[in-house]
Amino acid sequence: MRDAFEHIEKDTWSERYAAIEKQLQKYANEAKEHSVSNSKNSENSLWHKIDFTKPKEKIITLIFTLWTPYLICRENIS
Repeated sequence: MRDAFEHIEKDTWSERYAAIEKQLQKYANEAKEHSVSNSKNSENSLWHKIDFTKPKEKIITLIFTLWTPYLICRENIS
């Protein structure tokens, strides 16, 4: 569609040019809305809610970081 928009004779086919332009703008708006909604969803994930500068979060993260290799070495996790 973009190729048609770029190569159409605007003066000869003004109605078609306007229709293609309108459709391309619609696609651009939908893509923009989609990217905004995806970024909002990723901001609501658990990792964005945890503040790793707080001591409680640091301790919990450290415990899980050290505990996981221990369990793997003991072959409790396959």
